[in-house]
Amino acid sequence: MFAFSRFLIYFTEVARQGSLRKASGVLHVLASSIDRQILRVEEQLDMPLFERHPSGLCMTAAGKSCLTRQKTGNVSLVVFAPN
Repeated sequence: MFAFSRFLIYFTEVARQGSLRKASGVLHVLASSIDRQILRVEEQLDMPLFERHPSGLCMTAAGKSCLTRQKTGNVSLVVFAPN
């Protein structure tokens, strides 16, 4: 599986669940692996997709935009790259 495809699966499930732990249970993947993948993309974009809180994750405006584009099949790292 390509890394970006994996990221989209992880990102979408974390957005749906609002929690790395819950997404981990659904996907049968370690929460640390999911977090590492999302952090890697956030670093590449130089912007957070989630705000991390003790009670879970909340999507940022950039995260919401990414999710909307993912649902329409119109997402790529180039689209989110800062100018």
